[in-house]
Amino acid sequence: TDEAESHQQRQREHDRRVESLTSKIGRLENSLREYKAISDDEAANATAAPEAGALSSSSQTSNANLRKATHDLDKARRQIATLSDQLLRQQGMTESAKSEALAFRGRLQSATSRAEAAEQASADAA
Repeated sequence: TDEAESHQQRQREHDRRVESLTSKIGRLENSLREYKAISDDEAANATAAPEAGALSSSSQTSNANLRKATHDLDKARRQIATLSDQLLRQQGMTESAKSEALAFRGRLQSATSRAEAAEQASADAA
C-alpha cells in the first residue's frame, strides 16, 4: 500500500540520517581525543616552561576547539536519540499498516469467495 511504502521510505531516510550522525559522532570523538591529547601536551609543556602561568594562544584555541567538539558531540548524540525514537515509532506504524493490509486482503478474499459461491448458486438454480 502507499502508506506502507511511505513508512518504509521514511524509515530508510531515518536510517541514513542515523548512519550519518553516527559517522559524525565518530569523527567528533576522534577530534575530541586529538584536542585532548594536544591540550594535555600543552599543559605538560606549560608546567615545564618558566612562564607556566600564562596560556598560549594556541592552547586557548585548542580549548575552544575542544569545547566546540564536545558540544557538537553532545548535540549529535541527542539527534541520534531523537531519530532512534522516531524510527521506532515509524517501525511500529509500518507493522500496524502491514497487519491492517493483511486483514483487508483476507476480508477481500473472503468476500470474493462468497460472491463466487453466490454466483455459482445462482447459475445452478437457473
